[in-house]
Amino acid sequence: MIQAFRCIGVGLAAATLCLAGCGGGDLSKESFNEVKVGMSQEEVEALLGSAAKSSEVGGTLTMGWENGDAKAVVVFRNGKVKSKQADSLE
Repeated sequence: MIQAFRCIGVGLAAATLCLAGCGGGDLSKESFNEVKVGMSQEEVEALLGSAAKSSEVGGTLTMGWENGDAKAVVVFRNGKVKSKQADSLE
């Protein structure tokens, strides 16, 4: 179980780096804080807009948004939010 969390953490860090330089969306601290574990991709996109970039590996979908220096990554498993991470949201 601990290894799974390590893999998720490493994956989120890698995804954040890979998604640097992505374009727009409605990313703000307020909208990101409304994203909750268990939400669908459609619900997240209604809050944040279309993701600038996404990738899917082994049934895990990682989507990224950027607004200036602010970056956010949301990870989906089985169509639902599994985790989220943001940097420099104000």
